[in-house]
Amino acid sequence: MRTQIVKWVSIFGLLSAALFWNSGATFQPALNLFVCMAAAVVTLQAFQAGKGAVVGAFAVIAFLFGAFAVAALVNPEQPAMRLGLCFGILLVVASVAAFAVSLTSLKPVKLRSMPSITDRNPGTLAV
Repeated sequence: MRTQIVKWVSIFGLLSAALFWNSGATFQPALNLFVCMAAAVVTLQAFQAGKGAVVGAFAVIAFLFGAFAVAALVNPEQPAMRLGLCFGILLVVASVAAFAVSLTSLKPVKLRSMPSITDRNPGTLAV
């Protein structure tokens, strides 16, 4: 459930960045950092599910947004790397699409809250 919330919040953040592209410079470093962390969470979820292509895609997203976040944190006045016009919008749209696909393709693993007491232990002999 937590990963679903992280995915929805990152989709909302990326869409708001796309809508307010010209005035988004104030919250862009925070958004870059959050999308990097969200992509890392989805990468771990995809790794646990055994989906290699999704792991690779979200690792690239995490790396790119992480590089932009670090560049903005090192020099906030004039970052060396900035989401430019064409590349930035393309990266944001591709990331929204990737997070949207991950909502349907990566289902969270449902864990039991307590082990079943009626389940027989495998390998034991019945008396």
